[in-house]
Amino acid sequence: MEKLLIAFLALLFGAFVVLPGAAYFAWADSYVMWKIWGWHLASLGFLPGLGWKHFFAVSCILGLLRRRPTSEPPEKEQTNAQKIGRLVALTAVPWFTLFVAWIFT
Repeated sequence: MEKLLIAFLALLFGAFVVLPGAAYFAWADSYVMWKIWGWHLASLGFLPGLGWKHFFAVSCILGLLRRRPTSEPPEKEQTNAQKIGRLVALTAVPWFTLFVAWIFT
């Protein structure tokens, strides 16, 4: 019974934490790529304007490629503060990129 409870809790964690987190990162990256494409590349006139769904698909593919765990063990164990800092940085990078691109429009 205990194994069943642990499996159920792992399923709930995946459904309510991991999947929404992955969806957020894919959405944030695709939104930023879409805005930068429209501001800087499509405005040139010879490149087509692409929709948000195109960039969402590209973002999902890139997310699969760049967020894969490595087979090598980490050099040292990270503290909780380092893990939280990494998560905050991953969350803030797309919006900082969008802000910098907006400045140069």
